[in-house]
Amino acid sequence: MPGNKTIPNPEASVKDFLQAVEDPSYRKDGFTLLELRTRPGKHNTGKSCLYIKNLSDVDQDVLEVLIAESYAYTKTKYDS
Repeated sequence: MPGNKTIPNPEASVKDFLQAVEDPSYRKDGFTLLELRTRPGKHNTGKSCLYIKNLSDVDQDVLEVLIAESYAYTKTKYDS
């Protein structure tokens, strides 16, 4: 049975990884998510989901930016 393709590297920098992302939209989204994860607030994340129990538990300014950028990206990519 093959092993995991992803090997954890505790010395790796998330910021360095995001700087290396070629697509500027993906890079910007990544930094927005990183900012949301590092600011105080109760939330959980899944593979592509953000789980919030109470809006009062998260930084709403960061959440607003995340939603606006995600909407703009989705509209640009899938709007005909």
